[in-house]
Amino acid sequence: MDDRYSPYDPSVEKSYRKTVEVEGHQFLLEIFESPEEQHPEEPQHDLLGFILVYSILDPSSFDAIPSFRNQAPWTKGLPLVLVGNKDDLTDKRKVSLEKGEALAVTLNAKFLETSAKAR
Repeated sequence: MDDRYSPYDPSVEKSYRKTVEVEGHQFLLEIFESPEEQHPEEPQHDLLGFILVYSILDPSSFDAIPSFRNQAPWTKGLPLVLVGNKDDLTDKRKVSLEKGEALAVTLNAKFLETSAKAR
């Protein structure tokens, strides 16, 4: 096992912060990982966009996306990106690319698949 990666535990809430520069402007990127059963809390500051991520190996993570969005009305009107993660494991895929694309259309979101694993 690669020591740079720890096992993923979906029951633990985590957060990450990083300042990024886009076209000469500085932005604070905040990433919150929350358990599927946890209701999202409204952030205490302005948001410029929202990213929802699911695993292409886990249909329950995909199925939770619409519910999460409905439980977070403060995300309405924000630019949204839907991300299918773990595209390095497409041979084990359980959520089709077409399902991801269709959900993105329903949510009026941009869509992509990627892998968090370093390549």
